[in-house]
Amino acid sequence: MSPLRILLMIVALPLTTAMLVLAIYPRATSFERHEAIIHLVAMAGCDAVAAIGFGHFREGEPGYHKKYDPDGDGVSCPSVFHAQVPLTAEALKPVSTQAPAPRSVGSAKFITPEN
Repeated sequence: MSPLRILLMIVALPLTTAMLVLAIYPRATSFERHEAIIHLVAMAGCDAVAAIGFGHFREGEPGYHKKYDPDGDGVSCPSVFHAQVPLTAEALKPVSTQAPAPRSVGSAKFITPEN
């Protein structure tokens, strides 16, 4: 292997790891997909939470981590700057304006389950 190829593989390792985590963690946790992503971002620390505009997290909510709750009151990242309109898990849920039409390929029909 050439040194350039080895260097590219080393540089790509963090990106590959992040992609694997984002693909596997939402499926392996009890949280909904959008809540699992919030929980992962909050694992990075209070600075990451502030950078994307999230507020503090209460115990039992996605995003709460005991290590970021310094006084043990059930609120992690309490000193994070809060936007006037906080971005919540509800705001991240996809909004569907119309029901998707069933797809068909040949004689087979693919129907999405309704919740």
